[in-house]
Amino acid sequence: MNNLIRILLLCLSLFYWHIAYAQNINTNLAQFSKGNICDIKVGDVIGDLLNDGEKVEVVKESGEGRSYFIFNVKVLSCGFVKTYVDDHWTKIFRLESDFKKYTTSRGARVGMTLKEIKALYPDGQLSARFFTDATSLYSFYLPEDQGQFDFDGTGIQEKCGKPFAECGRFLDELKSVRFVTY
Repeated sequence: MNNLIRILLLCLSLFYWHIAYAQNINTNLAQFSKGNICDIKVGDVIGDLLNDGEKVEVVKESGEGRSYFIFNVKVLSCGFVKTYVDDHWTKIFRLESDFKKYTTSRGARVGMTLKEIKALYPDGQLSARFFTDATSLYSFYLPEDQGQFDFDGTGIQEKCGKPFAECGRFLDELKSVRFVTY
């Protein structure tokens, strides 16, 4: 009877260790990196990522002289990853994620402020695109083409109360809305 209790206790402890281990898996296993978000990589064939019968949202877009498809692919531990696929429905050429759980190798993640990301990547570069006087998108490009963090600058001029050119000090407060890689 004593041996049976020991075996039962051993089995229970192994079971609880397995559960604890599974919950404490390092989230850095699925980081944002150059050409990679979670388990999806630029250059992958989209058909290899989709399961038979899986419902996927697909949008056809065009820009920069070409058409392409955008698939919102659900990755089990990573949320939805926006995958941009060439118009032949084959290879992925761009990935986007707004999932806040994962980081880059230096610890940058979606939801951090521009100031925080610049502190981690002093060698990065900020770029801006203006769509209207009130709508803008800022991108902070990581060195060595590792990817970029995008920031929605909409309304920054209202917050600043001055002409847009004088609102630079408010940029550091912007929070990143997505990570993009090619």
